[in-house]
Amino acid sequence: LEKAVNEFINRFVVNSGLALSQARRALYRNFDLEFHQAMEITGIDSTAVMAGENGVEGLTAFVEKRKPVWKR
Repeated sequence: LEKAVNEFINRFVVNSGLALSQARRALYRNFDLEFHQAMEITGIDSTAVMAGENGVEGLTAFVEKRKPVWKR
């Protein structure tokens, strides 16, 4: 079980810390909203994340088939 938990956690550790914290905030903020409202707000937030430095780095790294170098 410990191995499975570590593997699960490691899938998230390699992601941008900023993106993860924004996703966590969105989850809590959208919890009580209607689905369409939550999706609209999440779309706006996602666009902002993707336009930022880490979003550009993530997409560039994917296209270049390399690991991203995240900014804090």
